[in-house]
Amino acid sequence: MFGRLSLLFVSVQFINLLANGKGIIQTQWTETAIFDILVTALAFYLMYHYLSTPTGLSVNERETETVGSYVRRATKGELRGNPIVNLVITVIATVIAAIILHWIGLP
Repeated sequence: MFGRLSLLFVSVQFINLLANGKGIIQTQWTETAIFDILVTALAFYLMYHYLSTPTGLSVNERETETVGSYVRRATKGELRGNPIVNLVITVIATVIAAIILHWIGLP
């Protein structure tokens, strides 16, 4: 719960920083920027703890040291919920689509 609330707080903090140039605490309660920095650092720590906590069911230990094990797991579909894998696949697919569109003559 704290991880999700931290994610929401950091999102609001970032939007407020882009809109006003100040943090949310500095805007709402006219405090110094140090409070925004401290609370945002705490929120990042809580998000890190939330996102790094292992989830799911694993019956046995997984071998993750080799590239071959990553490829085997990816072909079985075990990595499809991993945000890093999704980001890499999205970037690769976008580059391939741009090359194909450039090759057929579209801008």
